Amino acid sequence: MSDPTQPVVSAVPEAARAISELFNPELPPQALMMNLVGGAMLLARCIYVAAELRLADLLAPGPRHVEDLARATQTHADSLYRMLCALESMGIVEQVEERRFRNTPLAEGLRSDVPGSARGWALFTGSEFLWDHYGQILRSVKTGKSVHENLHQMRFFEWYAQHPEAARVFNNAMTSVSDMSNPAIVAAYDFSGLRSLVDVAGGHGSLLAGILQAYSGIQGVLFDQPAVIEGAQGGLLTEFEQAGRCQLVGGDFFQTLPPGLDAYLFKWILHDWSDEEAKRLLLVARKAAGAPGRKLLVVEMVIDPVPARGLTARLMDIAMLTTTGGRERTARQYGELFAATGFELKRVVPTMSPYSIMEAVSV
Repeated sequence: MSDPTQPVVSAVPEAARAISELFNPELPPQALMMNLVGGAMLLARCIYVAAELRLADLLAPGPRHVEDLARATQTHADSLYRMLCALESMGIVEQVEERRFRNTPLAEGLRSDVPGSARGWALFTGSEFLWDHYGQILRSVKTGKSVHENLHQMRFFEWYAQHPEAARVFNNAMTSVSDMSNPAIVAAYDFSGLRSLVDVAGGHGSLLAGILQAYSGIQGVLFDQPAVIEGAQGGLLTEFEQAGRCQLVGGDFFQTLPPGLDAYLFKWILHDWSDEEAKRLLLVARKAAGAPGRKLLVVEMVIDPVPARGLTARLMDIAMLTTTGGRERTARQYGELFAATGFELKRVVPTMSPYSIMEAVSV
């Protein structure tokens, strides 16, 4: 056992070793297939349990004995110990002495009080309702329709509107992803040439707030459904509203967008929709843009056409098929959408996150 008084060495190599052990391509094909089927599922479920029990929060002050953790989480001590041992093999916790554990640096990503925490995402991806939906993937592949259409005769966002607890878990997950990706987006793209920008369906405005903070010369508009805009009042954008640099506008992006701005920003919007629906959204943006030369900035997980480099985005594509009925796309496919709706793709800007920024201009 390591000395608990010494700093913890980074757990990222340990996590990488655990993944490479599970998915080692040198394994016999049968063994590798079994690990692919069962290992990924159990990895995700163990991390979900850690997030649900707030283990990273409980261990943040320092090492704790499993019996103490069991009392704090109201769990069965020996079962919790076995779970912690599995998490140790993933590099998430470390057993510093017999049945006594502490966080590793990787566990910081599951703490609820750390900026950019992935806890909300872990709770969403491990939630029972999402796993129930993923159990219907075969039906989606057969029908071409989302789980919500197949089971509930409604679309993704309609279902969530009727299930507030599921919507809360989903919204927290989106906040987790935004906290991780927004700084990377602001850092990767030069917004300095813009005088005005609308963040379309921008939620409570965390990305727009980051842009306005970094670029003092930009006027911003947060555009979303009226109920979302109501919830954004008095929040992250208040100081910019008071300074006359920001407006909050409610509406339906399938009908209209604020006209005449320099740039129209869509983050994680187009992937929610089919090609035809995405074209409808882009045509509304093109009409609002008016003059040629206005910028369209689309932030999405772009599928790499090389299969060996495209697994994350392709798995997310299956998630979109099953949930929203949308899809992830290659840069070429986005370029075709843009060309069909009056925009021309100029470049794809990578970020230090799984997402890229596609810059197009109105023509």
